[in-house]
Amino acid sequence: MFYMKTKQLKQLIRAIITETLQQLNEAENGEWWIYPGGSAQFADGEVGDSNHEGYVIDHVSNEIYEHFLGHEPGYSLGYLSQYEDDLFKSLQREGRLTEQDIETWERGGGPTEVLIEKLLEDNVYRDKAQAEFAVYIAWGSSSYDARDYAMKYLGWKRMTTSKNYGTDIQTWFLRDSDLQDIKHGIYDAWGDSEEEDANHKVTIEVRSNNKTFSDIPLSELDTATVSDLATYQRGLAWMRERKIAPVMDPVNFTSMS
Repeated sequence: MFYMKTKQLKQLIRAIITETLQQLNEAENGEWWIYPGGSAQFADGEVGDSNHEGYVIDHVSNEIYEHFLGHEPGYSLGYLSQYEDDLFKSLQREGRLTEQDIETWERGGGPTEVLIEKLLEDNVYRDKAQAEFAVYIAWGSSSYDARDYAMKYLGWKRMTTSKNYGTDIQTWFLRDSDLQDIKHGIYDAWGDSEEEDANHKVTIEVRSNNKTFSDIPLSELDTATVSDLATYQRGLAWMRERKIAPVMDPVNFTSMS
C-alpha cells in the first residue's frame, strides 16, 4: 500500500514538473495580448484555452450581455448569438422594443440591427462604426476581424514572441506610452528580470498607417520615443546600404559618427 502511494506521489511530482516546464517554454515562445498598462495574457490557441480572437469575442460579448441584462455572466460567453432569447426578453421587459424593433428582430435585419441601435442610444460605444464592429464580432460574423477591434478600440497589442529569435508586435497606434506597454508586456510574458536579453530585437507594426519599425533593441524601448524609433530606423537603413555600422548614440538613437 505504501509503495502504491509513493508511486502515485512520484507521478504527481513528474506531472507538475512537466507542466511547469511547458508553461516556461510557452512564455518564451508563444502568442500573447498586451493590455494597456503592460500586462500580458497568453493567447496561443494551439496550447492554451483560447487564441487572440477568442479573448476579444469573450470581452465584447460579456460587455454587451452585462449592459442589457444588468449583471456579469460570471463566465466566458463565447458568441453572443447563443443568448438571443435572453437579450430579447430583457429588452422587452424594459419596454425598449417597439413593434418595428420586433419586426426587424424577427424578420428584418435581425437582432444585430436592433442591438446596434440600442447600444448607440445608451452611448455604450462612441459611434456607429464601433457599435457595428462590436456587435458583429460578438455575433460571430466572419466579415470582421476581432483582433483589429481589440487593437483599434481597446488599445490591446498583439504579440508573437520567441525569446531566442525576436518579438513581433502589432498595434493600431504607436505613442510613447505604447512603447512602455510593449516592453513591460514582453517581460511580463517571459517572467524574467530586465537585465537579461538586452539585445533581443523587437519589430513593431503600426496598423493605422502601415508603418513598421524593425530590429529595435528591447533594452532601448524603455526610454525611446516614437521619433527616436524613426531616427534609429533610418540609421539601420544607412548601415545596410553601406554595410558598415554607424556609431549610434545609445540614448537618442542618432548617429555619432
